[in-house]
This record gives sequence, C-alpha cells and structure tokens, in this order.
Amino acid sequence: MSQESEAGVCLRLARRQDLPRVEAHYRAVVKAMLASGLDQWNETYPTRADFQEDIRRERLYLLERDGELLAAAAMDQSPNPPDCYDHIPWHSVEPARYLHRMAVSPAHAGRGVGKRFLRALMELAAASGAVSMRLDTRYDNARALALYESMGFIRRGICHFARTEKDFVCLDRTL
Repeated sequence: MSQESEAGVCLRLARRQDLPRVEAHYRAVVKAMLASGLDQWNETYPTRADFQEDIRRERLYLLERDGELLAAAAMDQSPNPPDCYDHIPWHSVEPARYLHRMAVSPAHAGRGVGKRFLRALMELAAASGAVSMRLDTRYDNARALALYESMGFIRRGICHFARTEKDFVCLDRTL
C-alpha cells in the first residue's frame, strides 16, 4: 500500500527494513516530549518490540516526503490492550479503526504534518470500510488533544493503562 499526494508526500506501510528509521524517529519524539515536560512516552514505551509487532501485523503507517520520515502511527481494528476501552461510552459505531502511537517528527511539528497525516489515515480507514476512528492520548498532552479536537474528534471518557498511573483521554469521530 502506497499513496502519493502533495509534492512527494507518501503514506505507506512500514517494512522490516524501516525498523532502524522508525526507532530513531520515536527516540527523537520521546526526547522532545521529555524535554517539554511530557512523560507520556519514555525509554520503556514504545519499544522496538512494539514496532516489530506493528510491522509484522501490517499496521504501522509512515508518512514520508522524498524519503524523509515525517510521521508514524499504528492503525488497526482493535484497541490495545483489548479491554482498555470497555467502559468508554463511544459515540461512533463499528466498524472502527483504532489509532496508536501517532508521532510527528519534532523537526516538522507545528507545520501541519499531523493534520495531513491524520487526514490521510482517516481516508485510508474509510476506504477500508471503517465508519469511525478511536484513539487516546494522555490528559496533559495539550498539543495532541488540540490536533485531534481540531480534526473533529470528541472526548468520550478516561482510560488507564498498566504501564502508567496517568489518565488517558479517549476520543472518537465518525469518518
């Protein structure tokens, strides 16, 4: 799957040979998050094993321009972990696509890359038969919340993950 659009920008599935670039991308994102005081991710999450599994399951998407990695995210048909959203009063209906670990390169943050990437993922999800998209981000990740809400996502509830004591906001929207 590869999708060409504006001036050399391409959305595609990650391949095994992309793993070193993907790891470097997320390390840079984690470093920038930590430097800004946001500890949503760290050296223990996300990991190489997460990216390997995403690639193996063909759910890790990359946004590139002329070979440069601008953004990455996993998208599939199930929440992760499976029971984390059981209590969320979703407004959207099934089938849904779940977005995990969306990360824009710090070098391209604030330049519309996140919107472009999210729009492309929503179009891909709709083309695959999904009628809604669901995701989460940490309650104090103001930049991510602003992006998602600007794209029509609505807060639906709070979830908790075993790897952290902090709350995550769950959002969804119809495609």
